[in-house]
Amino acid sequence: MVEFFRDHPDIPFYFDSPMKIYVDTKEGLAQVARALAAVGLEKRWSDYALSLRLSFGPVAVDWFVERSQVCRKVVKGTRVIPASPERVVEKYDWVCDEPLLSGNDGEGAAGEPDPDLEERLIEAREKYEQHCRETDDGRLLVGE
Repeated sequence: MVEFFRDHPDIPFYFDSPMKIYVDTKEGLAQVARALAAVGLEKRWSDYALSLRLSFGPVAVDWFVERSQVCRKVVKGTRVIPASPERVVEKYDWVCDEPLLSGNDGEGAAGEPDPDLEERLIEAREKYEQHCRETDDGRLLVGE
């Protein structure tokens, strides 16, 4: 996709941020973390996922995996939500026994990132920032 828009700068491209890329295993997300460690990443948790965010100026890309792939859900009890009909929901904690990267929680440099991938990410970030401008309504416009 990057090559296409680089080769066709006359084609406008509107982009909502963040772009989300699903990773189906903890190992897959660890591979992304190793590649991004040298260029900077932000680790983000939600009730259902762990994501790693790489920001390109005002645009972000999130690689995410279901939280159950990296942690285990420990049910602590239930609670009743008064409604019609009444709902019973679990109260739980997430317990993460192992860090995403061995000896590291995924926020710093652990292991050696693939040097070619690191270079390509840095180059892509620089080129993308050169070709983007923010429109009045906050959308990004590429190639104009």
